[in-house]
Amino acid sequence: MGLGTKDNTSKLTLISSLTKIKTISAKSHSSAVDIAGNLFIWGPGVFGEYIVPQNITSIPSKIVTAQIGGTSGAALDATGLIWVWGSNSKGELGVGDY
Repeated sequence: MGLGTKDNTSKLTLISSLTKIKTISAKSHSSAVDIAGNLFIWGPGVFGEYIVPQNITSIPSKIVTAQIGGTSGAALDATGLIWVWGSNSKGELGVGDY
C-alpha cells in the first residue's frame, strides 16, 4: 500500500510522501505520476517489492500517464514512447520475447 509496512488496514490512509499527483493506477502493484512527470511505483511484483513509493528515474523523459495490469505496468512518456515492466511470461510486455 506504500505505507512503509506490510500491515493490513481497513481505514483509508494517506501516503504522505506523494504530493501533487495527476494520475494513479493500481492492481497487484500501484503507480502514480505527479504533475512534474515523475513516475512512482510500489507494491509486490516480479520486478521487486517496494513497501514505499519509489521514484523511477531510469526513464529520461517526463511521464504523461501510467497504467497497471495484473502483473505488469506501462508508462507513456512526453515524447510518445511506451515503457513497460513486470512479468513477461506470456509476452504481455510486447517486446518480442517471453
